Amino acid sequence: MARDAYLEKAGCDIRYNCPLTSTFGCTCVAEKAIFPRNFTAAVKAAKECEDALVLGGISNTLILNPPKEVICMRELKGIIEGGADLYVMSGESLNGAARWARMRALSGMEQLGGIPGTVGGALAGNSGCYGRQMSDITLYADVVKDGRVERIYAKDLNFSYRSCSVPGVILGVMLRLTPSDGDRIEENMRVWQAMRAATQPGRPSLGCTFKKCGEVSCAYYIEKAGYKGYAIQGAQVSEKHAGFIVNTGTATAANYYDLAEKVRTGVEKFCGITPEYEINIIK
Repeated sequence: MARDAYLEKAGCDIRYNCPLTSTFGCTCVAEKAIFPRNFTAAVKAAKECEDALVLGGISNTLILNPPKEVICMRELKGIIEGGADLYVMSGESLNGAARWARMRALSGMEQLGGIPGTVGGALAGNSGCYGRQMSDITLYADVVKDGRVERIYAKDLNFSYRSCSVPGVILGVMLRLTPSDGDRIEENMRVWQAMRAATQPGRPSLGCTFKKCGEVSCAYYIEKAGYKGYAIQGAQVSEKHAGFIVNTGTATAANYYDLAEKVRTGVEKFCGITPEYEINIIK
């Protein structure tokens, strides 16, 4: 308890038996959840709780078993503007950062605006859509590594498709954008959002379940193997976009995982390829 009091004094909110709900709509209960509310508190939490599970918006993470201790970064918020650069705390929503950029006539985040989750999580997964990804706009990230704060520049983050080698707990990300016309940015964002609404399911999900197979969306192979619309209890392969598993109302994390594994092995058997998970699975 002395450690908890230390963290609370530093600016952490500590909640016991804390429910954590993902964008898929299922909830797990952590024995202890630590919510840093400022930069210093986040540094101290990362140092003191090295074995804790670190979460952001839980928008692409499937938690199968309740964690004992979690650091939730979603309350570490703040954006600092410096010309065309934005320093964004890891708990800020990616959508919120995109709106901030739009209001200041800074281009580069238009395609990312509708992606759920936090900026820290987006960096860790090199989130992207419609040809734009985090690696395109990241200058550097500040992280807690081995108990120390380090600045890791983009060239050392080893970005790849939906992946990034972040050696620690992400505190904040410096984004390099481009001054542009605000009205044009807003119009482009409307176009991308309309495309997203037209092609992606409206039900709760964790985003695309599997990565692309080469240059081909895994949704193509899932549909070819006959799994579009397939369901296990409340979890269903979306009838609108087979790359998504959606919650029809009663799904659990176990339902999602069972369905994802069924699809994965079915696609491998039918198409001869093994889909690679895009989501993070915590067992």
